[in-house]
Amino acid sequence: MKKIFSLAALCSLILAVSCSKSSTNVETEFIYNVPSEAIAGQPVKFEDLSLGVSSREWTFEDAEPATSKAAVVEVAFKQGGEKAVKLVVNFSDGSQQQADFKIKVLSSLSATIEASGLTPKGCAKSGAEITFSLKDVVGEPTSYNWTFQGGTPATSTEATPKVTWNSQIDDVKVTCEMTRASDGAKKTVETSIIAGNYPLLKKDTKFGYDVFGFEGTDVRNAYICYAKDGDQPSKATIVDGGSNSSKCMKVDASSYLYMPVQGQESMNGFIDLFHRNNWSNNASMEVGKKYKMSFDIKASAPTIETVEELKIAPSIGQINKGQIGAVMEIAWIYCYTPEGGFLDPLRGLNTVEDWKDYYNEDYVSQTSGDKTLHEFRYTKLTGKNADMSDLHFENLITDKWQTLSDEFTLNVEGYENGYVFRNCFISVRCSGYGATFYLDNFRIDEIED
Repeated sequence: MKKIFSLAALCSLILAVSCSKSSTNVETEFIYNVPSEAIAGQPVKFEDLSLGVSSREWTFEDAEPATSKAAVVEVAFKQGGEKAVKLVVNFSDGSQQQADFKIKVLSSLSATIEASGLTPKGCAKSGAEITFSLKDVVGEPTSYNWTFQGGTPATSTEATPKVTWNSQIDDVKVTCEMTRASDGAKKTVETSIIAGNYPLLKKDTKFGYDVFGFEGTDVRNAYICYAKDGDQPSKATIVDGGSNSSKCMKVDASSYLYMPVQGQESMNGFIDLFHRNNWSNNASMEVGKKYKMSFDIKASAPTIETVEELKIAPSIGQINKGQIGAVMEIAWIYCYTPEGGFLDPLRGLNTVEDWKDYYNEDYVSQTSGDKTLHEFRYTKLTGKNADMSDLHFENLITDKWQTLSDEFTLNVEGYENGYVFRNCFISVRCSGYGATFYLDNFRIDEIED
């Protein structure tokens, strides 16, 4: 009995020891889940799924957090590039395993637009092919959506599109929306160029006046009206209905007769409108360079055949029948450079103390008053017959908006190429027969070679 008992006891003891050893034999396994890519600045999840872990430590290069002991951690990498990640796991059985990873971190999309084929002053000349591309590209975009205001084509999905412009646009918006396929990220970049010639009459961005388009509170103060019988500031007013904007300048010349007929000179009258007072936005022009002056104009007036003063020349009423009696005989470009401070009545103050404060050079006595740099003649009386029986007007102004323009190379007697005239402005002479004029969009543009 004792032997049997002893054998049973021994078996029980062996069984007990076997169970105890099995309970301390913990299963271990090294398992993890890590991404292959991440976006800079955006959280991404790292997971340690290992079994039998007693402790762990993550290490993340250039990230927040830089380390973690959590099983699951969200990490934001600070910048793009290839980043090192390390996971060290200590198991309950005393073993340790380590894994090292390389994570491709994509930067936030960014780039700048580059244009080749522009003139030195940044213009896309009419008809010139301009090639656009992206430089300093970050974030690996995979597709592009370009827009070109007023261009041909107006849109493109090419990486380096080619575009042309055939009209003057001073502030062309060019945009490119970049997209990254892996995460759908989008970023739009933009730039601006000038299509056409380089504009020398500048919009007043500092004070918010579009003087040459007549937009603003009282841009009339940037202009002077002068008539044969003296200054006539009340003759110029800002009204609605501009050629390419909401407002324009109205000049009442109805009391001034155009009578350049021998023996009638004393009856001839005129009113001139010019923007001399807007010196801080007027043009600087260099002798020897090419320019284009232009402005939009229309008028209202009685038809020519009804004008009593012209019935002394019946041919005018016959040849010009149905046209209105509105004459723009001549437009000039002047310059005016006073030695003292520049009075700026548009803004109601002396903007600078002297010449050097604005032009960064000592005063140069260019004029003692207004100096004529260029003239553009338009409406004229003409006739080929010796007895003037075919006397009539050419180029009368109409009641529809039209753009008058003149291209020229600036040549001024006594001045060599390279000489620069400051504070250059346009003067338009208005006359006719009961005529009222409307003017808009004054321009002096440099034509680059």
